[in-house]
Amino acid sequence: MRYAAIVGRRLLRTLIHGLGILAGLIVLVLLGLAWRLQDGPIVLGPATPWVMGMIERSVPDFSFRASDAALSGGDWRTTYGLSLSDVQVLDKEGGIVFESRDIELDMSLPSLIEAELRPVGITIDGARILLVREINGNINYALADSLTDASPETSFLDWFLHAGSKPPLDRLHHVRFDGADITLEDLGSGHSWNAPESLLVIARDDEAMRIDLETVLVSEAGLLPLELAAVHQRGTSRIDVSGELMNLDLASLPGIMPSLGDLSDSMILLDASFQLALDDELELAQGSFVLGTGGGRLAMPGIFGNPIELGPTTLAGRLLPAFGGLEISYLVAGIEEGSLEADLAVNGWTEDSTIEWTLAVADLPVDHLSRYWPVVAAPPARHWIVNNLSNGVIREGTLGMRSTLGDLASGDPPTTDLGITVDVDGVTIDYLHGMPPLAGVDGDVTIAGDAVTIETSGGSIGAITAGRGLVTLDGFDGVLEIRVDLAGPIRDVLAVTAHEPLSHSSHERFDPDTIAGSLSGTLDVTVADLVAPGTDDIGYRFAGSLDGLGLPVAGYQATGGNGTFSFAEPGVIDVNGELQLNGVPVAGAWRLALAGNAEVRERLEITARMDEIQRTTLGLVDPFASTGSVDVTASRTVSGNGTITWSVDADLRHLAFGPHTPVGTKSAGEPGSAHLLASVEDGTFVIRALDVQAGSIVARAAGTVAPHSVHLDVERLAFGRTDVTGTLDISPDGLYSITIDAGSIDMVPLGDNDGTTGILPRLKVAGTVNRLWTTDDRLVRNLVFDADFDDNRFESLNAAGEIEGGSLVALQIWRVSQDERRFDYRAEDMGDTVRVFAGMDNIHGGELAVKGWFDESRTPSVVIGTVTADRFAVHDAPALAHLFAAASLPGLVNILNNQGLVFNAALLPFRQEGERLTVSDGRLYGQGIRILLDGDIHTDQEQVSLAGTMVPTNPLNTVFGKIPLLGDIITGTEDDGGIFAFTFNVDGSADDPDIRVNPLSILAPGILRKLFTESPRGRTDP
Repeated sequence: MRYAAIVGRRLLRTLIHGLGILAGLIVLVLLGLAWRLQDGPIVLGPATPWVMGMIERSVPDFSFRASDAALSGGDWRTTYGLSLSDVQVLDKEGGIVFESRDIELDMSLPSLIEAELRPVGITIDGARILLVREINGNINYALADSLTDASPETSFLDWFLHAGSKPPLDRLHHVRFDGADITLEDLGSGHSWNAPESLLVIARDDEAMRIDLETVLVSEAGLLPLELAAVHQRGTSRIDVSGELMNLDLASLPGIMPSLGDLSDSMILLDASFQLALDDELELAQGSFVLGTGGGRLAMPGIFGNPIELGPTTLAGRLLPAFGGLEISYLVAGIEEGSLEADLAVNGWTEDSTIEWTLAVADLPVDHLSRYWPVVAAPPARHWIVNNLSNGVIREGTLGMRSTLGDLASGDPPTTDLGITVDVDGVTIDYLHGMPPLAGVDGDVTIAGDAVTIETSGGSIGAITAGRGLVTLDGFDGVLEIRVDLAGPIRDVLAVTAHEPLSHSSHERFDPDTIAGSLSGTLDVTVADLVAPGTDDIGYRFAGSLDGLGLPVAGYQATGGNGTFSFAEPGVIDVNGELQLNGVPVAGAWRLALAGNAEVRERLEITARMDEIQRTTLGLVDPFASTGSVDVTASRTVSGNGTITWSVDADLRHLAFGPHTPVGTKSAGEPGSAHLLASVEDGTFVIRALDVQAGSIVARAAGTVAPHSVHLDVERLAFGRTDVTGTLDISPDGLYSITIDAGSIDMVPLGDNDGTTGILPRLKVAGTVNRLWTTDDRLVRNLVFDADFDDNRFESLNAAGEIEGGSLVALQIWRVSQDERRFDYRAEDMGDTVRVFAGMDNIHGGELAVKGWFDESRTPSVVIGTVTADRFAVHDAPALAHLFAAASLPGLVNILNNQGLVFNAALLPFRQEGERLTVSDGRLYGQGIRILLDGDIHTDQEQVSLAGTMVPTNPLNTVFGKIPLLGDIITGTEDDGGIFAFTFNVDGSADDPDIRVNPLSILAPGILRKLFTESPRGRTDP
């Protein structure tokens, strides 16, 4: 392989020796002709063959030819030159090993005088030089068109450096090739370059040898201007080479390196400088280079998808020994936006040789990334990043890859050694096709091999804001996993799930416009198929906290919810936490199945402790004015066919009511419970079971509650001594219709107030009652009734029954006008009636009738009526006994205390206004006595203020009353008055009143007797 170098070295040495001999022969001639040279060159002409012959005799291995020779020079101190034209050097076989148009040897005059050929410099014009770069990187040369075996074995550098150690070349300083025709052949690429009219200078001094070259390389690919300088220091085997390439057209580089592919559309001019370190065999030990361009268009279809517009760009690197590869350690490219840097290492030129590179970008728009990411560099990663990331800016990004040249040329290199890191701001991530993208994301993208990791912060999906997130992709066609912290309106989160390919939610399940509140939490999404994902390929979970949840629930407005929100499993929403129903705090759990074929579409569970105000707020009717809290657990289930089922359980332990309620008393701490099982069918609330137990209350019922009506079948309603069955209907106009089938009713808790109760709604009630308790130990049996109640009063009432002893009673109330209602009460036995309804046992027998009317033209209304009774007896009446004793009527006292005082009749007109009952002109006709009575009874204070007159009924006492005018004077103007009568007053407590009789009234004439009676109407009411 060193044949060409050897031939060149032997040829040059032979040439110099031959020229030295020739110079010695003509020294004498030169001395003689020195004076002639002052006038110009001397052409030797016919002496030229003789000169060439002398040279051949000095160098027997070669023959020399020249067309002419000439001598030129100056004074004796200057150099002189020997010029030869059209020189050829031939080997023994006649082959030309060297050619030159002109050769000139520069010699000093003293050397010529001494008959020595000792050149200072040699100039060769028009020489032809061949350089060959072999496949292994070695460079050989020849001074002719081809290489032969005629070159000496000695190294050219060794010979040139040591050839001047003795005459005739001991003074040689330089060899200059002017207009040299240099040919370069690259056996590795198969290309050749020609460099005509090149300047090559080889110079030496005591320290070093230097080679300078100025040329323009020419080939079919274009022109390559080159300046080169090489320096070899004495005592070393190293040659330092530096050079510059100017205005290199990038489109021509494939002519030198075909592996670069098609660059024909590129429009870039390069300036390059390089430095090489060669050994004495011209093998590369090391090298470096710098390339620069002012900008232009880079078109590499095999590397980049589209042409790149570059600004000023600089590239620096080094060559590996023996041209075994290269490294680019610095590349800074000017691009439209941002910056681009890179480094690259090629460790050989075969298919198995490795190539490693790192590409770094900064402040680059994400949408421009595809321009600078080579299409051959990890195509799957490039496709995923380019198609799934958009907008925003890459603040910093690096792409590192290791491959073989063979894999790279295939267009789909493996991603085993792929490494990508990208720092992005404001990017949009299309994480799943069909889903709304995550926009405005800051994050870091890492690709190692075929695994993608994206760590994100910030961003939004509509009104949903994102916090920290993580996206991982196990293989570019593998499993995608997404985890991201989200915060935003609940309606927007649910709307996201309505998109394909999730598509689990719909407006049939809920109306997003009715949902308020926000949530924050973590969303996990797993996608098993990125190509065409279906619902079975996607799993997602969300777990977060609620704030201010608001949505309609079962006719209530749920607001202020705080708690947890989660997709516990695909297609199922779970909400747990605190919220308010119409302002009432409750703890709730809500599960919503988004899938259309779910067996249970929705389930709501709430627990709460509600006081009386909160129960009223929720519309829970409480006719007993209960106090205290109720612990409620309720569930609402919506089945797949739309049926709604309610289950409610209430702990009434802390509830209290009474003592003035019709159902009795329940104290806090006393056990109590309520259970409701119901369903909603076609808009109707169907009560399947209602079971209440609290204190003495037991209630079991079933029925329906329609939008404007209610029907209940009461299996049992029991409290205290009340125990009935029946039905309840509430009509659309709010009328309560109650039918009682049988049982017992205790009226004692209801009280007694002019036929009204004040606790009942507008109702119509009818039925039968086996027992009606009127006092703690008195009752009415077999009561049949029919009543209408409205505006806290009975509009009509028809009731009849049996009181103790079997006597019949009946009561009627009816309206005769807008301002008047009438009533009529009749009792077969007044004694039984008084005993049952008033609790008095001192009256026996007699028929009782109470008639009157309610005057409702006044507020409050006034009750006016009359009590009449016939044939009844009174005994054990302390007030009457005291009155008779004060009036000195011992006989009446004995009758009253023994067999009882019989009254034939009684007539008591009365008027009741509020709590005051006024009796006017009342009369009682008894056995031997008549009593005239008027006054007031204050029912609220249980006080009496009565005044009256007792008239004995013997004939002498009443006879004068029948005489006109005289009778009025003697007996007074009172009906049924007499000559002798007693006035009295009853005042104080109804249980123990103060009874006073005026003794002087018996002596006064009747017309003056009133003067002795203290009228109750003249006193101040108590």
